[in-house]
Order: sequence, then structure tokens, then C-alpha cells
Amino acid sequence: MNTKQLQYFQTIMQVGSFQRASSILGVAEPTISNGIKALEQKLGVTLFDRQKRQIQPTAAAQSYYYYVNQALTAFENGQRQVQSIPSATTIKVGFFYSLGAYFLPALMREFWRQYPDDQVTFSQKNSLALHADLERQACDVVLCAFPQNKHPRMAYVPILEQEFVVAVGQANPLAQRHRVSIDEFGEQSLITFPAASDVRNYIDNILLRHQVTPRRILEFEEDRTILGFVAQNLGYAILPRTEVTDFPGITQLQLTEALPPQYIYLGFRNDQVDTVGLHHFITFTKQYCSTHYQQLHRRV
Repeated sequence: MNTKQLQYFQTIMQVGSFQRASSILGVAEPTISNGIKALEQKLGVTLFDRQKRQIQPTAAAQSYYYYVNQALTAFENGQRQVQSIPSATTIKVGFFYSLGAYFLPALMREFWRQYPDDQVTFSQKNSLALHADLERQACDVVLCAFPQNKHPRMAYVPILEQEFVVAVGQANPLAQRHRVSIDEFGEQSLITFPAASDVRNYIDNILLRHQVTPRRILEFEEDRTILGFVAQNLGYAILPRTEVTDFPGITQLQLTEALPPQYIYLGFRNDQVDTVGLHHFITFTKQYCSTHYQQLHRRV
């Protein structure tokens, strides 16, 4: 069964004869007749009574005609939709800082293996700025934390969970431990992001809940700077694990307390997912996280 056979059947039902269908479609009558026979064999029913002077559709044909019309209409609509999508687009991807060292490069390596011709530009900001960029269409898609669903056309899908650890310098007395409590850092300085940062808000809430007040707070925009100060034993930092991995002079410690989960979200506008490149990126990112991180069950 193929669309040509369905078109033969539809036209015969509309004009009432094989000969007229042949003229309208520009297809030889034997070809149409053979196509209808193949369709009847596939369905296991007789569609036309050929014993009379004029062919007559059977009851099966009358019933089937409705569904064939629906199928061919859907097929034509699908063709028009696909053909209207621009073939070459540039995807504007925004992401927040902790994804830049490991997660996003690994994702893009696999993405470009599958879609080598898709063009992508990047912007790296905090999540609040990414939400604003998505709303004003400065980004097509964002990878962020703490979604804000203020706009009805904006969607945020959780794709994985981000694990937080404590980073200390190797000279810190606690560096010999594997697990520590947040309470043990009450007399040390906290090295962290500025107050406007979404990660900073997350950390402040943890410290407030455990009634921990740092000796002093040193604020920096960039995670590498934070870790540089930590490596000099000037304080501790609570950071996503991906930011701490392999930084020289740093020991990462697990916390004994159960921290509230922080998910990483894929954000996009529902009214802008009809471009080929953007559809590729959204679909691929969901599948990549599901395959490599088992959705929300493994953490980065």
C-alpha cells in the first residue's frame, strides 16, 4: 500500500470510472487497475464491483473512502508544513556558568556528530538573565536553573539534576575528610557568587536553614576565580560538582546533609520550535540527557 494507490482509489470514487481517473491523473488505465488490485489484496476486500457495465463501489469502499480522504489530507498538510520550514538556521543557545566546563562541550560534540551542518551561537549568563533573553527572543533555547514560567509561550523541561559539593583548599584541616557537615564551616569565610546570582540564592538558603553564618563573604562573578581563592585556603565554596572537578589545589567534599535538589532545565518558546535546527537541538538534548544521565536519576 502506498500513497499512489490511495490517490487512485480516491479519484475513482470521485469520478466514478477507471478511465476518467486515468485521464485526470495522467496515469495509464492498466497502471491504475493494477494499483487498485494490489490495494484490494492488501486490505483483503473487494473495493469495486466490476461485473456491471459501470463499476460500483462496494460497502467496504464507501467506508474506506472516508479514511483515505483523511489520510491524504493529513499527508498533504504535513508536506506543506515541512516544506515551509527554513532549511538553514542558526540556533542561539544560552547557558548558565556551571555547564560550560563539561556538560555543554560533551553535549555539543555529540550533537554535531549527528547534525554537522547546524549552526549554533552561544551566550553564557546567569539564569535570571537567560530567562530575560528567552522572553525577548535573544535566545532560542536556554539551559538554566530556577525556571520562571511568567510567559505562557515559554516552556521549561527538567533534564537533569545538579549535585553540589563543598570545595576546600588542600591545606584546609577538613580536606582530609570525605564527608562534612555544613555546621563545621561556621568559622570559615565563604567564597561565592554575587547576591544577584541564582546559585548564590540557593547557597544562602542552605546556610540560613542550618543557621550557619560565615566569618566573611567574598564575592566573585567567575567560578574559576572563586576556586582560585579557595585553593589558597582563604575560605570554602559550595559549588556544582562539575565546576570543582580537576581544579588544582582543591579537594571536594560531600555534605552529610540532604540538600534540596537543583534541576537543570531546557527552556524554549512554544511558538518558535518549528525551525529545523531548533527542533534538532531540543529533541537531541532531551534524548542525550535521558541516555547519558537517565533523566533525573544521575547528577552532574
